[in-house]
Amino acid sequence: MKDKTTLFVCTGNTCRSQMAEALAQHLFASSKFISA
Repeated sequence: MKDKTTLFVCTGNTCRSQMAEALAQHLFASSKFISA
């Protein structure tokens, strides 16, 4: 299976992208997450 990449970017609210990442980690717990 080909790897898929999702990028969460937010310039208006510093909390939105972190919340999106946390939700994705919860929904896709078996996936690998890299944060920079």
